[in-house]
Amino acid sequence: MSQGIVWFIVGLASLRCFCIVNLAQADNSLRTGDFNTASTQAESVLPIAQQITLDAQNAFWFTIAFTVIATFVFVLVLFLVWRWVKRSYIKNLSESKPEVVNDGT
Repeated sequence: MSQGIVWFIVGLASLRCFCIVNLAQADNSLRTGDFNTASTQAESVLPIAQQITLDAQNAFWFTIAFTVIATFVFVLVLFLVWRWVKRSYIKNLSESKPEVVNDGT
């Protein structure tokens, strides 16, 4: 699972770099007065930026869902362990023999 997350982050970083390069080229074209090329280069980045935003939102909701499920499982396991320890303690307590205390009187 962690390897998939790493590749996801690497993929986002490479797409981000691609967008930065295209926007820098569009900026250079705009500075030289080539408005059509600048517009085309800037518009080519838009679908990639939208995909990055969508992927980031999906990753966010996946993280939220994983956290909620993991918390529920942790609390459930904690409750089951507590119940087992409590039952074991009560069983040992009920099976033990009472001790007579002599206070010396």
